[in-house]
Amino acid sequence: DVRRKIDNTKTTATKVELMFERYMETLPAPRPNGEKIDQMHRKVRPFVPEQFHDDPLYAAPTPAEAAQRARLKRRADMAAEAKRIQEEHVDAPFFVDQLQGVMEDIEEARSSEAQRKKAVLLNEEEGAESFI
Repeated sequence: DVRRKIDNTKTTATKVELMFERYMETLPAPRPNGEKIDQMHRKVRPFVPEQFHDDPLYAAPTPAEAAQRARLKRRADMAAEAKRIQEEHVDAPFFVDQLQGVMEDIEEARSSEAQRKKAVLLNEEEGAESFI
């Protein structure tokens, strides 16, 4: 059941068949993941019966794939090491002191605002009493 989106009109079966014949293309299978190829060869192949050992699914990765996997692993290891070093160099005491200073400034601003409001209210009350 193929319908047009605009007016919900049903498309005829012959038109659908023609569309499938003329415009549908078969897509190639996706390229296998290099990590998955290596994992299948190292971890799964030993448990597969001997008759299936020659299957391309369990084939060893090519040298190019192995080199690419090694580069990716090295890049990930370097990023993890850089993150660890950065976390070690964080000056935590300085950050805490700075944060405490900011919190004190906020508290002072709040208290001075409260005192100003209180003074305004007292002035208004005194002004109201003088009229009575």
